[in-house]
Amino acid sequence: AQWGIGYAWSDNFSVETNNFIVADNYFYPNPANQFVTLTENNRWDYCMLTDITGKQLIRINQINNSTLNTSALNEGMYILHFYKNNQIIQANKLLIMH
Repeated sequence: AQWGIGYAWSDNFSVETNNFIVADNYFYPNPANQFVTLTENNRWDYCMLTDITGKQLIRINQINNSTLNTSALNEGMYILHFYKNNQIIQANKLLIMH
């Protein structure tokens, strides 16, 4: 590569394959209406639903094909945290729309 003032250019225009890390999807659907199905239960011990301020609303322990009832929640954005060995392994936004 050659350098100029504020930019760089190259005569090498090769295309490379990049490996991307894709987060596992531990629940569906999103956005949700009345229920959320929790999956991949062997990868997490429990999950916690919080509002966007971090207030804990619901905790669900690991059970195969758990279902989270969201019908009593107000519409809006929530965060679903998944824990393994008491550490967060994943946190996802969950949109509730009735």
